[in-house]
Amino acid sequence: MRTVVFASNKGGVGKTTLATIYAEGALLADVKVCCVDLDVYQHNFQGNLHYFSEAGGPSPAWLDCIPDGGFDLCVIDTPPSLGELTLNAVSSADYVIAPLAPNRDALKGLQPILQERKGRFDSVGVVLNMFDDRRVTDLWVHYTAWKNFEDIGITIIAMLKESAAVRRNLLFGDNWNKGLHPAAVKGYLDFIKCATKGESMDEKQRQECVRRSQPNLRRVEKLFGTEEQ
Repeated sequence: MRTVVFASNKGGVGKTTLATIYAEGALLADVKVCCVDLDVYQHNFQGNLHYFSEAGGPSPAWLDCIPDGGFDLCVIDTPPSLGELTLNAVSSADYVIAPLAPNRDALKGLQPILQERKGRFDSVGVVLNMFDDRRVTDLWVHYTAWKNFEDIGITIIAMLKESAAVRRNLLFGDNWNKGLHPAAVKGYLDFIKCATKGESMDEKQRQECVRRSQPNLRRVEKLFGTEEQ
């Protein structure tokens, strides 16, 4: 069984929505999924998947802890804090997805999560969420994350304008994620497909994510002076 944890030290970055998309994508592929909702403040993860089931989608098993077996995939949503629940889940996961909103506080809030995975950065994926490359702050966060994370082996697997829109249109086939080229979303869809097979992204897929997530370095240099700043 593969355990994937969604974690962030900051609320409002799309963590629960991304966890929901991931679980729903696996369920639609007939994967045996169990879910653990550790967010004691809000149980939106359960609520999202309840509505999915009511709409005719398959239902996951809900558990209070990680099971020993019997499932192909365990998806865990954590509280937006660095409490014991989050840290234990992050340290024990096979893979961690860390959503990152395009602001400096969110970038700082990601550091403690990464510290828990020190030495295992190849099993961490960052999703830039609520991203709009027309905004200077978004571009700065994107460039800073891309430069620092790539140096230590962390992959930015996708850039999403609005995770909720991706969820709606992934499930119902609308023109999703308007404002970003579909290739910017492809990394997350590839990640879901890997989950349905119980696999990790291979090196070729990871390098594709690196290529797609590269910021406009010419614009970075024009706005911020040089690429190295």
